[in-house]
Amino acid sequence: MISASLTGCNYSFYKGKLPYGSLNITGIENASYYSDLTEKMDGFLYEIIPAYSGMEIDRSSGNTLSVFIESYNRNPYNYNEAGNILDYRYSFSARFSVNDSTVPVNVSKLLDADISEPAAKDSVVTESIRNFIDKLRSEF
Repeated sequence: MISASLTGCNYSFYKGKLPYGSLNITGIENASYYSDLTEKMDGFLYEIIPAYSGMEIDRSSGNTLSVFIESYNRNPYNYNEAGNILDYRYSFSARFSVNDSTVPVNVSKLLDADISEPAAKDSVVTESIRNFIDKLRSEF
């Protein structure tokens, strides 16, 4: 009997090739009513892009990335018999622009009402960045 364990190893498999090796993040605009989304987006871009895509964040890169946050919404979705909210539908829209190409990203998630709104914002912002990277992969 042969047994193998990958415990402790950190392997990632990516679908498709990315058109850029590095990005220079040049700005984030926020048209939503939630100013904290700008800071969340900024922090998560620097964390997720290298980890999820393998691309470097490099201020000298000729490939410029800017993000325009269009909207964020939280709406009650399901209620129990007593009228208490069970979960919320969160939606987030942003446009990621690299050089002259724009990639629109829309995220919609149904999350339990017990999840804090800051945690829900983290979730939709990080998913939007991963969706952006996945869209780049599928186009090339």
